[in-house]
Amino acid sequence: MGTDVVKEAMQDYLKRKDKNISKLLEYAEVTGVKNIVKRYLEVLV
Repeated sequence: MGTDVVKEAMQDYLKRKDKNISKLLEYAEVTGVKNIVKRYLEVLV
């Protein structure tokens, strides 16, 4: 998966009214991508 796809998906998720950043980070930790997700969140938020 390319970085453009990840960036667009994160931007779309952050626009949602029902977003849950804590849950997103929990899932990211389980799947082993927490550091990457945190980095994107720091830039996008």
